[in-house]
Amino acid sequence: MRRKLILATTALLGGAGLAAAQDTPAPSPWKCVNPDDPENDDGIVHRGSSTTVCLTVGPGTNWAEGVEYSRYVFRPTADEYSVYRVPNSFQDYVVNEQVSFVLPYMSIFAASGEALSFLRRYYDKDLGLIYPFLTAIIDVKEGVITGISFDNACIFCDSNSCSENTYGFDGELAEINQPTKGCALSKVACDAIHLSGGTQCDLQLYVVWTGTDDDGNVLSSADSRFSMFEPKQLQNRFYDQLAKLDIRDKIPTWDDINPFPGWDDITAPFDNIDLNPFD
Repeated sequence: MRRKLILATTALLGGAGLAAAQDTPAPSPWKCVNPDDPENDDGIVHRGSSTTVCLTVGPGTNWAEGVEYSRYVFRPTADEYSVYRVPNSFQDYVVNEQVSFVLPYMSIFAASGEALSFLRRYYDKDLGLIYPFLTAIIDVKEGVITGISFDNACIFCDSNSCSENTYGFDGELAEINQPTKGCALSKVACDAIHLSGGTQCDLQLYVVWTGTDDDGNVLSSADSRFSMFEPKQLQNRFYDQLAKLDIRDKIPTWDDINPFPGWDDITAPFDNIDLNPFD
């Protein structure tokens, strides 16, 4: 089994937290500890201190049968809203297909200590879709991480355009009582964004916290997760970022960026580079 272990620092975001996830502790191969000091990483969360979080990338198949995977490790500060972006990941994984074992359904999961999330797809090659909106909510009780779930990622598009995107490690859709859906961008759109210098389609994981640390301090950064904002506000923010990129000559028609038939009547965005289709 090939493993790639990368230690990286996290970029911190300012801004304006709940988690129910896998109840079973992570089996030994998936346990997430600081690779520089594994013997002294007990996984206990203390607000304001670095805590190890792992982002594991692999295929969308049955992991119990044995899979190849890559693992990225970073150390965000507990209860700070943070994000880790895998550099050049869209170029490497999607454009160049340098890591063939993750295709055609490239999936990820988050882990910290002995807790891990369900799988979410980042890239569906067959459908030509990228799911770039991934936020892990880490649930902590008295310093012990009890679960990791994903935030509602449907707020970036209309409800008709949000699809199921949470899977068990058997490769089947998960039937769980937590947000399971996500919005997608077409690969054509992401190609244009990438060619224009944008990083919006790179693999990136946002991390927020909820619960209490080992001293009983309340962890509240989960209150700043995306789903706590008005959908219109987030949609405008995301597409305002795209509007700054010169992608008009890289996407010939709205049909090329739109993976959802329900949006066929929305063509105005390419008249003035206002790429917000939610107006």
